[in-house]
Formats: sequence, structure tokens, C-alpha cells
Amino acid sequence: MNSHNAVIPYFPTGRPDELLYSMCAAFQDHMQFPRPHYTMEALFGSKWGHATYDLPNRLGYLVNNLPPRHSYTVDELIDNHTMLPFYSPFCPQERIQRVREVMQHSERGSVHSLLGILYMRQLKFLQFCPLCVEDDTNLFGEPYWHRVHQALGVKVCPIHAVFLEASHVSIQNPAKADTFISAVKGTHDVTPRPLSLNKLVHKILLQISRDALWLLNQKGLVSSSEQLHARWIKILVDKGWATYQGTTSRRKELSSEFLNYYPSEILTLLNCEIRVGKDGMDRHSWVHRLTYRNKQELQPITHYLLFIQFLGHTLEEFFQLSHEFRPFGYGPWPCLNPVCENFKQICIKEFSLDYSITPGHRPVGRFQCACGFTYARLGPDSSSEAGFRFSRVESYGIVWETALKTFWANPYISVHEMARRLGVHDKTVKRQAARLNLPLPRQAVFPIGIGAEITRRRCQPSKVDEQQLYRDEWLAIREKCPEAELKELRMLAPRAYNRLSRYDAKWFSEHCPSSTRVATPRTSGQINWSERDADWSNAILEAANLLLFSPSRPKQITASVLGREIGELTKIRGNLDKLPLTTQALAEVVETPEQIAVRRIHWVTERYREENVFPTRNQFERRAGIYPKVKQSNVVQGAIAAALSTLSLMRSGANGAK
Repeated sequence: MNSHNAVIPYFPTGRPDELLYSMCAAFQDHMQFPRPHYTMEALFGSKWGHATYDLPNRLGYLVNNLPPRHSYTVDELIDNHTMLPFYSPFCPQERIQRVREVMQHSERGSVHSLLGILYMRQLKFLQFCPLCVEDDTNLFGEPYWHRVHQALGVKVCPIHAVFLEASHVSIQNPAKADTFISAVKGTHDVTPRPLSLNKLVHKILLQISRDALWLLNQKGLVSSSEQLHARWIKILVDKGWATYQGTTSRRKELSSEFLNYYPSEILTLLNCEIRVGKDGMDRHSWVHRLTYRNKQELQPITHYLLFIQFLGHTLEEFFQLSHEFRPFGYGPWPCLNPVCENFKQICIKEFSLDYSITPGHRPVGRFQCACGFTYARLGPDSSSEAGFRFSRVESYGIVWETALKTFWANPYISVHEMARRLGVHDKTVKRQAARLNLPLPRQAVFPIGIGAEITRRRCQPSKVDEQQLYRDEWLAIREKCPEAELKELRMLAPRAYNRLSRYDAKWFSEHCPSSTRVATPRTSGQINWSERDADWSNAILEAANLLLFSPSRPKQITASVLGREIGELTKIRGNLDKLPLTTQALAEVVETPEQIAVRRIHWVTERYREENVFPTRNQFERRAGIYPKVKQSNVVQGAIAAALSTLSLMRSGANGAK
């Protein structure tokens, strides 16, 4: 038979999800060649080729010799009638492109070897669904081989929810390597075996087959190992099994949950057995290898399908997850310096990324404005509003410090008002003033005579007209500061303001600045809780970070400790229902007994390192001061073991250096 670029007179039209192998078998049945290798020679130009069911090559030759006016392209055949889309989403773009080239051209090279599946277990027989055979016969006049039924790990039909049956067509028989056998000849009558969806094993098998069908219908979906790893980690972090740095931190818990989720019978059925020892799953098992960073080899696709289903996602949901790690969203980011002209303006184009030393290694972003104000935020951001908050200030910058110096030199601005304008707590103002060597005490507002007289008269034990005392104080401050507004006067003489506005309102109204209308005395219902909430939430985050990064012995971060740190414990305790931001801030930073234990373990480890001392376990635990109940935690035990291991390595290094 002449095979040199001979145009074939006929080629069947592919049906939905039909294998190219099935189309070639239909061609062979139609042409009725006396020898099987004639079909191979006519279609692929080589009588020594193999009838490959999943990933054939020499497709360029086939397309070039199809009948005139056909609509096929090599890419269409690959995407719609081969098994490559089943593997593509788990391979890098470059490898898939190389595989496509080998499938198109007559180059020598094994597609299976390129993909890394040469030594994976393959099907022994082509599979079919009895109900699909019936439907295809009614619709198309004959059955055909479906791609999804031949996908590794697929045991049931995703359309009819019945078990697949093995056909008479052996894939691994060398004597039939050049023979295409159609579903008409290869299938047989068999009673369908429906699934029982109240059985966990059957539900898992059905989901695997549906995921496989979804894979086969995707075009151009590819992923690098880094992208797959990023998606794993995103889910594992949410479940508490990995850190934001990309390492699986709790492999033992992950292993235990995986083995509890899947019955051993289904792992055996799918050839995905896991060796289990006294300490649980083997640390080199395929489950753990999936989570390794930059792992290039392709694992059996069933491994991916099982793992993704275990994580609570369908394959479609999994590939919709972003593989980009953006804990602080897309930039630019705002300046949060209240005295900068760019306050809350989107002007910071870059940030540096680090990770906290606390369990979970949460991302820490550092943002610096041109004004010098540098803040850090513990991520990831849970909402767009989080971008306008910070966990701590690392540098206030020249603009902020200049504003503080200006306010400090103005005797009419109280420390509390400075704190409000600068966006910090009162204690921070005093601390920064001391750092900048600003004069203490500040310049007095009143002449010494007036202040002393008011103080003397206040302290007199005789019954003096208190109302007149407060009137005198108010008149004195008005005379001293004739241009001051009511708000400034209130800060300069708070006691006189409160007394007169409540109990001498008419007189007080007559002696207020003319442009000011005195409101009725403020009641608790008129307190601006939103403003307080914003101030206190930022103060709590700032106080928490001061405690967290303090070089002294770690102190547990509790709501009471934070309340005392910012001087508002009683007010916060009694009004949490009005303080959503403060409540959220407390929830984010308050430590559990386990977390403070781990922080103390890290701190003690650093102290021993500095001292070049190598303690026993008992000495280490006593110095860390961990409560007995907390010590039983797996997390704490793991942290102690890791710390002692680190110190042991130091000792080994020190001994080796001697």
C-alpha cells in the first residue's frame, strides 16, 4: 500500500468526548483493510506504529491527509479527542508545548516519557459505561470509546453514576499493538451496576469522575509546580496546617485528617496506598510530596484529585483560586500619617514583605511614605478597610516629628489633643517627646499668679462659692486666650467647662466665644463611640506590637493587659458592644496559652543562644515557665523539641570547632 502523502477518502466525524483511537477504529471498520497495519499506514504514514489510545503522535501527518474540506486541526484533535487535557493542568507550560510538538510531528520521542507518566500504572482494558453504550447507539447508531472512561482513577461514569465495565480490548497486548478495535466490537452486554450515594466510597468515586470530566473539557489550562503549591498552601493555611511562608507546619495533623477522611479500601482500589507506621503516615508519602515546594515531577493525577477533594474543593473551584500571594492586595497603598499632606492618599508604590516569628508566620508588610512615616501591618488583609490600619509604627518620619515639636511648643495644645492630631496614644506622644529631647515640663498656659490663686482657692477648706471659683477660672482663661475657640478652651480648663456647662448654662453661654453656640450638656448617649472605637483599636494594635516585639521576657497579651496599657480598661470592658473595631483588634492580637508558650520558647531559645548555654529539657521548660496543662499541647511539645534540636546543633557545632 502506498502511504506517501495519500489523501484518505473518508474519515469519521468525532462525537462528544470520543477518543481519536475510537475514530480510527471506526475508520478501520469502514475501510475493511485486510491487515490492521494498513490502517496505521493510511492514517499515520507508518505501518510500524502503535495504536495508542491516549496520547498518539504523528497527528500532523493525519491532518494533512484527511479528505478535502475537513475542519480538523492538530490542536482540535489534541484538545477534544486525546487524553492530554487530563494531564495539562498539572504541568508547566513549556513541557506541555513540547508534548504537543511531539504529538504533531513525526519526531521520535515518547509522549509518556516527556509527561513523566511512563512508569505509572496504566489501564489493562478499555472501559465503558453500559448506559452510555445504550445512549450512543440511540443517538449515533453505534457506541464509541469515551475519553473520561479511560482516565486513570475513574471507576464510574460521571453522567449515569454507574460503575464502568472492562471491555474485551486489551491495551497491553503486544500482539494487538497495531490494531484499532471499535466499541462496537469491544463492548458486551452487561447489567448496569448503579452507585449507592449514601456510601462514602461511592460518593468519592463519583466526584473523581466528575473532576476528570471537567479536566478533559478544559482548553489551555496549565499550571507550574509553583502555582499548584501556592494554591495548596492557601487552603492549608486556612485550615491551620501550613504557614504563610509556604511550609507545611503540622504534617502529623494533616496526615491524621487525610487517613480519617479516606477509607483504606478506596486508596487501595485507586492504587494510592499510603504506608502507615507507629508515628502515622510515612513522611515520604505521596500526600506529603504533593505539598513540597518546587516539586517538578508529575504524580498520578488520581493523587491530585484525591487531595483536592480532601481539601473540600472541586477541581473547578481549586483552579479558580489565585496562585498569586498578595496578603496586602494590589497597590499602591495609603500613607497613614495624619499630619502628612498625603494622609490616606494612595501614594506608596512598594512595600517590603517579611514574616512574623509567631506560629503561622503571618506576613508582615512594611510601608514607607515619602514623608518618612513607616508603618507595619500584620497580614493578610481581611477587607479593603484593613489597608487603612497599621499594626505598629516603625518610624514616624521628619514630617510627623516636626508637627510634634510644633504642637509641643504651643502651650494651648494639650497632650491629649496632640495625640488626637498625630493619630497616636497620649503615652506615645510623651515617649516620642522624650526621644526627641523636647523640654519637660512644658511651658505653663497661665501666669503663675493666676494658677496659684486658683489652686489655693480650690483647696481652701472653708465653704467658698464653688460656682464663682469656676467662673473666675473660665474668665481668666478667656482673658489669657481671647482668640481661642470653645474646643481649645475646654481642653485648657476641662473642670470649669464641665461644671459651668451643666450647672450654670445661662452664664456660661453668655461668656463663651461669640461664634460658638453652647450645646446642651453632653450625656452618655452623645459620646462619639465611632471616634473612640477607631482611636482605641489603633492604640490596642500599637500596644500589642510593643509587647510582641519587646526584648524583655514575653508577657501574655490579654484584653486586660492591653486595656491597662492604653489606660482605658474600664471604659472598654463596659462598652464592647459599641466598639466593633476595638473588639476585632482584641480578637486579632489576644494570645492563647499555647501562643504565649511558643513565644516564650522562642525567647528562651534566643537567651540560651546568647549565653552559649545548652540546657537539659527540664532546665529549658522551667525557664520558659509553661503551665503543665499547656505543656501537654502538641504544638507546644513540637516547639520545645524544635528549640532543643536547634540548641543541640549549636552544641555540636561548638564541639566540632574545638
